[in-house]
Amino acid sequence: LPRFDIKLIKCDKQIKETYTNEELERLLKKPDINKCRFSDYRNWVMVNYLLGTGNRLKTLINLKWQEIDFHNDMIRLTTTKSRKQRKRQINPRLYRRGIMVYSQMAQYGQYHFMHG
Repeated sequence: LPRFDIKLIKCDKQIKETYTNEELERLLKKPDINKCRFSDYRNWVMVNYLLGTGNRLKTLINLKWQEIDFHNDMIRLTTTKSRKQRKRQINPRLYRRGIMVYSQMAQYGQYHFMHG
């Protein structure tokens, strides 16, 4: 069989649009726990978790309750891009601001956040 050398055309990469300061403020503003819906608070915790840890969305979605060690402020990550399990310290501020309160509000299914 003949072999073909095909050169791929290079294209310019465009800079991705980022959030404005106003949009970031709205995303990071903590909702009033007494007035907001559960889903609003869950989404706020998710955004803060992703920004605070740098984890990927797939890692977050696959996070299970038994992988969070509330006594030692640790998270065991089992679904990562590299497919290697890791243990990470939970940022104390993130823990106090969201995860602990969320854990008290959430229905205790297998997964910490909605599993897609």
